[in-house]
Amino acid sequence: LSFTLLAEIAWLARYTIFENSNISHQLATDICSHASCFLNNADRNLSYLKVTNTELTVSPANPHTLHARFAVRSDAPFQLPYPLVSLILLDAQGNVLVQKTLPPPMTVQQKPVRYLPTGTDIDSDYYLDTGLLDVENFRLQLSYR
Repeated sequence: LSFTLLAEIAWLARYTIFENSNISHQLATDICSHASCFLNNADRNLSYLKVTNTELTVSPANPHTLHARFAVRSDAPFQLPYPLVSLILLDAQGNVLVQKTLPPPMTVQQKPVRYLPTGTDIDSDYYLDTGLLDVENFRLQLSYR
């Protein structure tokens, strides 16, 4: 009965909802976040995301292991799916030595992060074995499939 009532209210307010795209997008995002789904392209806008607090250091325990730390921040007015993050290692001339797509960080419950709530930073921490590569610089790249 309550679902039917909500459906009727939504039907009566449909023009208001569709005229205000922020309301309709927020409503669709809320529904999808509860149903574990994503909107087609509306929720995959990279312009809302930025990488902050980037740091790449050599591990003190092993000189061939790099320790990468960074945070991904969302400034979207709605929840976004966690993007693919690629770590690109460069030599002294800026040529790509290695490009690795990193898995999403884990939550406290040891599950991969799936969403970026608005206005939050999700910290990431990775160790990478570089072998004998002479890494001089790095770059992080965000994307969606």
